Amino acid sequence: MSMAWGNRGSLVFAALVGIAVVASGGARAQQGINPDAPAAGAGVPQDPMHRSGSSGSGAGSSGFMPGKKAPVVLPTLKADPEVWPRLETGAILCRTKDDLLEHLRAVDARRDGTGGALEPAGCVKMRAKTGVNIVSRAGLGRTQVALRDDPKQTGWTDAYLPDRNPGK
Repeated sequence: MSMAWGNRGSLVFAALVGIAVVASGGARAQQGINPDAPAAGAGVPQDPMHRSGSSGSGAGSSGFMPGKKAPVVLPTLKADPEVWPRLETGAILCRTKDDLLEHLRAVDARRDGTGGALEPAGCVKMRAKTGVNIVSRAGLGRTQVALRDDPKQTGWTDAYLPDRNPGK
């Protein structure tokens, strides 16, 4: 009896598999795929970018054409308008002209190796590019500026600030 049940179980299993195969063939036909063609994973390697009859994005419902590549569409990027004139990252901004001169003396002392000269308390290094308006010039490397974000805050810098953007 157990032998007969084993055969019946195999028959039931085979019948269920047959129903599943017929159902998947019908589903494939509804999707526009040839139901007689081998299914994915049936010994035929499938490349998702080059399937025929795919309904994915790309070249429409007909799929990709063999030998043709979809055109590459690059996004358009808009460049941020450059703020000019500006102090670059690392530029020195001092509260007064005397602080700027003291800073320049400290730089000279470090360069000469005499050391000992400390940075004046009124000078800071800029941490980011900062737009400025030129207030006045007092010779080379001595320019009074006002910050664009806070026009009440003025200072002196030794940064090279031409009137026009040198990159344009």
